Amino acid sequence: MKNKITFKIKPQSLTGVKAIFCDIDGTLLDSKSVLQAETIAAVKNIKDKIPFYLISGRNVDGMRPIYDAFGLDTAMISSNGAMISTKANEVLYAAPIDKTTVQDFLPFVEMNALTVSLNTYTTWHWYCDHLDSAYHLDEAAIVHCQAEPYRGFAFLKDEDVMKIVLRGPKPEIEIIYSLIVPRFPRLNIIHYTDNAIEITRQNIDKGVAIKNVMQRFNIRPENAMSIGDSIVDMAMLAETGFAVVVRNANDELKVHAHVITLSNEDLGVATLLDFMVKL
Repeated sequence: MKNKITFKIKPQSLTGVKAIFCDIDGTLLDSKSVLQAETIAAVKNIKDKIPFYLISGRNVDGMRPIYDAFGLDTAMISSNGAMISTKANEVLYAAPIDKTTVQDFLPFVEMNALTVSLNTYTTWHWYCDHLDSAYHLDEAAIVHCQAEPYRGFAFLKDEDVMKIVLRGPKPEIEIIYSLIVPRFPRLNIIHYTDNAIEITRQNIDKGVAIKNVMQRFNIRPENAMSIGDSIVDMAMLAETGFAVVVRNANDELKVHAHVITLSNEDLGVATLLDFMVKL
């Protein structure tokens, strides 16, 4: 039923949840990337009973407005698991891409994909080479922050690169994907939409980050819940005892989910949290 939560486990078992890890885009936010008032209220209502962690492909600046709206003080997992930081911007964990690899990768892409928007996310900054690109403007509107312009690659001397994202027309994205995969075998390269490719260090994903947080804060995996919608969330769903997806999620994720809540458009996360509070 589209208007009901689907349980593959006993609903009462959710009383065992002691921590919640939740994706942002496509999960918490609706299809227009809006954070609804009902979702804010639901998270605020549960966060003091069950710690609520945000985990996202966004950088810290892109996550901060949502984090602050919820009034959270938990660790923040950004760049799809490449960095974990505190409310006070203390870095608890970071897995940057090797500088030598970055120094090879960025000029290669710039030379071979002239119309692709090249986005580099460092510890605290977002750089983009095409600030007037529709792809950059759309992303900036979604995350409510602006990229800084490239001025060569001088920033590489002082900053660690957590994630690189290529955004552009489907044909050119497919071409550059076919070029970088064999050339950079030590990178984790995900062609996650028709118009975007995401690059992180090899063996870094949301699952690795969640394991780090659970160990750091003494959370047992069987008492943790993860909520997501896309293929990049698969790793974190596998690490927690309660795997939840919204109804708009990738079909492959639904197969592995213990709970399928309503879609992001229908306040799926808020509906589930409200249900859990009443148990």
